[in-house]
Amino acid sequence: MRLSTSLAFAASATLAAAAWDCKLDNYDLTPLAGVKTVTHDVDTPPSTTRRIVRINLCDQLGKEDKVADEDQCHGDVQACMQVVSVKKGADDRYLQAVPMWDKDSPSPEVGDVREKEWQLRIKSSKKYAGLEQYMNINMICDPDAGNDAAPIFGYFGEGDGKATLELAWRSKAACKRDESAPDAPSDGDGGDGEKSSGGGFFHTLGVIFWIVVFALLAYFVLGALYNYQNYGARGADLIPHRDFWREVPALAQDLGSHLFNNVRQSGSRGGYSSLG
Repeated sequence: MRLSTSLAFAASATLAAAAWDCKLDNYDLTPLAGVKTVTHDVDTPPSTTRRIVRINLCDQLGKEDKVADEDQCHGDVQACMQVVSVKKGADDRYLQAVPMWDKDSPSPEVGDVREKEWQLRIKSSKKYAGLEQYMNINMICDPDAGNDAAPIFGYFGEGDGKATLELAWRSKAACKRDESAPDAPSDGDGGDGEKSSGGGFFHTLGVIFWIVVFALLAYFVLGALYNYQNYGARGADLIPHRDFWREVPALAQDLGSHLFNNVRQSGSRGGYSSLG
């Protein structure tokens, strides 16, 4: 009975891992394929403790060329965390090689979904130092970001019989498929096109308004400065062309009366008058 249960568990885990194709229901992570490396240092005098996380979301890691076999994660793994003691004047000393994601791990799951951020949760099928190994990658949707950047280290802690590694990864691939797609061009039969043309008109009107405001401001400032330097003007005498501006209200009133009379006369011509 125990043998059959173990075989069933192993078979289901293997099938789950084989089913992982770097795609989820709403996300396609294939643009993030390839080995990425994350490094995090902690000052532990007289040395520095360095955690090196190597991860490949879509395939196995493979062997490192310049690292001894005993200092690497064994077997087919997609994520490995190495703990290294770094000391000035001495060779780096590898202390741990922890498989965080291997071929027998269950397929990654999506959790803690927010508006522009979600979590890729991965559990290793193997314990290390008696602890279950978990890796949570906070995927951050950024349509303007490329897919070449590596994740950054967030947190590592141990407790309650497990060890948890957290990373953060900002990329375009972290966006939902419909969110990362470029906006479709608007049709030529109205809709967005009309909104765009309306916005352009008011924008142009606003630009003209501010040009007029700044032109008047420059006119009064420079004119006042000219009158002060050349004529020693003070107070209201600083206003350039002061006599003209005094007559502006009367001119505006005459213009308004003239326009009003023209409109009234043109309206009366279209009616009928008594001949009696």
